[in-house]
Amino acid sequence: LTSCSPGWVKFMEQFYPEFIPNMSSAKSPQQITGVLTKTYFAEQAGLDPAAIFNVSIMPCSAKKFEIERPELRLQNGLPEVDAVLTTREFADLLRLHEIDLPSLPEGDFDPLLGQTSGAGVMFGATGGMMEAALRTVSAVLDPAGEERLEFPLLRGFGGIKSGSVLIGDHEYRVCAAHGLGNARKVLDAVREGREQYHFLEIMTCPDG
Repeated sequence: LTSCSPGWVKFMEQFYPEFIPNMSSAKSPQQITGVLTKTYFAEQAGLDPAAIFNVSIMPCSAKKFEIERPELRLQNGLPEVDAVLTTREFADLLRLHEIDLPSLPEGDFDPLLGQTSGAGVMFGATGGMMEAALRTVSAVLDPAGEERLEFPLLRGFGGIKSGSVLIGDHEYRVCAAHGLGNARKVLDAVREGREQYHFLEIMTCPDG
């Protein structure tokens, strides 16, 4: 079970607590970036982590709830992420200060933590996180296989997408669902023994 959608995580904790042991222990991309910024980046840049104010710009308002979870703090007590702006709030700020993004000059990524990947681009769409993970699993388990695998069954806007994927000699049952109504259908099917999956991705927001 994926763990990057905070609304989904809260929903599972409240209504399907028996599945908590099956949830990925990985933090969300927002929180991973927050940790790296206040540890690795701070060390490389010679900065005091307490002097760094981490702001995320996210489409999901549940990310504001996520940063308030008490377990998402560094060992020194600092929050991993200090504030979250929704994309709507960010757009309002741009309008307020009359900043026209298309007219700004092109820039480069910062040298620290500035790497990007195709998997990172697809991550926020429903099925994208699972496809990114499956590509990594494929590279580890079947390094002699195709350089870039595609998983078309995870694409599109269906509320529940499921099927089997073959990686090397192993077949995996996977499912990607978005919206908590669809999440309930999938989890009820698993709870009642009507379905079994090796990998289940759920996103709270419609379409991811």
